[in-house]
Amino acid sequence: LEFRLNVLTSAAVIHGKSSLFVKPGSTISLTCSIQSFSSPPTSIQWFRDKRALNLYSARGGVSLENEKTPQGTQSTLIVTKATGDDTGNYTCTPSSGHAASVMVHVVDGEIQGASLSTSGSFNEQKIPDILELCLWLFTLWSY
Repeated sequence: LEFRLNVLTSAAVIHGKSSLFVKPGSTISLTCSIQSFSSPPTSIQWFRDKRALNLYSARGGVSLENEKTPQGTQSTLIVTKATGDDTGNYTCTPSSGHAASVMVHVVDGEIQGASLSTSGSFNEQKIPDILELCLWLFTLWSY
């Protein structure tokens, strides 16, 4: 008699792209979902560059909202009035399961290959000119 045990662990997922570009003064909003296969995590911790975020720091303007649903747990981190000091690797870590990360860049001006957002949400990356040219040439060649 043979038994097979499959252990399904929870995994965090941060919605959006793996890099987020925002302008100074904007609001950063990161939403992390944890799908629970058994019991939901007892806590969710957010980190920036491997340091736990302090919601009560002198900086102010940092808040967290956690919601438990039948599908799992959702945690939204909000950082208002972003500055260059808010640039970093943000990680959502559930008490049980795998963490998820996103790189946030607070920058002035246009970044090559990406567009900035004033709301904190990431706009789709622009297709580089060379790729667009290649697609055009391919289309022309196929006729």
